[in-house]
Amino acid sequence: MTKVYDKSGVILLACMAVLIVFAAQLRAITDEVRHAVLNGHWHELVQSIDLVSEQVEAFIELDDDWDTYDYERDMRILVELLDKRPGVFCALYNDEGGALSRHDDSNNIALPLENEMFKAAIAYYSQGEVPIEIFNASEGTYKPAHCYFRWIPVGDYEHKFLMTVAINDEVLSADPTTRLVNWCVGMLVAAGITMTISGLLIVLRPRQKGAVSDV
Repeated sequence: MTKVYDKSGVILLACMAVLIVFAAQLRAITDEVRHAVLNGHWHELVQSIDLVSEQVEAFIELDDDWDTYDYERDMRILVELLDKRPGVFCALYNDEGGALSRHDDSNNIALPLENEMFKAAIAYYSQGEVPIEIFNASEGTYKPAHCYFRWIPVGDYEHKFLMTVAINDEVLSADPTTRLVNWCVGMLVAAGITMTISGLLIVLRPRQKGAVSDV
């Protein structure tokens, strides 16, 4: 009885097994990194809204000038700056649902005031989080998104403003951490292709007479 004994083939199979295990682990780590980075962006946006809201609340309590000072202008500037970020929808509304801020990105379209869950939430709570969808015009699809809202000011006032911010996974396109992960995945794919080609060359190459031994 005879069999082919090829050390290079055994080593190649072992390397490929290690590569498969590493690929599985990298997939899990990639998902964790994306989730962590997305949460980081989300908390940053929520904190930005809360910071401005709390500053406005403090000024109103100190100066009692809600009906005289133009707070709308200050809030609109922040909202429009946040809205320019990829994957972010941020808007300022009056208490009748009219948009007070300008939305420049025509690719990401969010209509939170047409969402029944969102309308119910803003009717009963001064702030909170609601899942909505953002329509991406370039892809022609709806994407799930987190939406945070906050009424300003809190209390018994005749007129109020509603600040909203929503985020989806497109925000990761401009994040350096995500690009680093994509490079790692690309290197792994390149390594797999290289090993596959090397294995085919080893299998298809002409064998020398001493490659077969009796067992």
